[in-house]
Amino acid sequence: MVLKRSHKGSGFCTGLVLSSRVVLTSAHCVAKPIDTRLHWQNAQGEAVLIDVERVVTHPRFRAQAPKTRERSIDLALVRSTKPLPFTPARLSSRDAFGLGERVRIGGFGLTREGVGPSGGRFRAADLVVRAPLSHVLGWAQSGDGATLGACTGDSGGGMFDATGEVIGVVAWSSGAGKRRCGAVTQSILVAPERGWIERVRAELE
Repeated sequence: MVLKRSHKGSGFCTGLVLSSRVVLTSAHCVAKPIDTRLHWQNAQGEAVLIDVERVVTHPRFRAQAPKTRERSIDLALVRSTKPLPFTPARLSSRDAFGLGERVRIGGFGLTREGVGPSGGRFRAADLVVRAPLSHVLGWAQSGDGATLGACTGDSGGGMFDATGEVIGVVAWSSGAGKRRCGAVTQSILVAPERGWIERVRAELE
């Protein structure tokens, strides 16, 4: 989990471990290093909290994009102060996906919208790719009309293809009516940003 605090309060997201010190997440999930932490529970169920040394957000990230309708690459990389005991995720180099292709998302987000205690536990859901097809964003929803998809706290988590590779980083979700969860899950596709991701990761390692 990626934890963030600011003058507006605190929140949590999900992250993808890329190496022993580097985590990929959404840019809107991070703050200054002193206000960003990495968190998980070990095999004994004990909470582990790790400080962050550096935070690098994508140069084309626009925090106000949902309001201004600007194109925004909602990605960030963080370097932890200590090694992380996880197997690195594998990033996809695919730049095209088919309508109806099955994908899986995973994260620590809420299972009941607006109910904070329903989050904090890793869960996964199977979705299918939907229109519009894009070389920047990936859109997915339940294939059978169920209320299923990302919610608060799942941002920064992966959208995985059938091989287990990460094709996108979850950045946004919507629901029916005024709800924000359970209808459509949007991710930033990683293949177009592999150059930036690999370059920054090399600098942080």
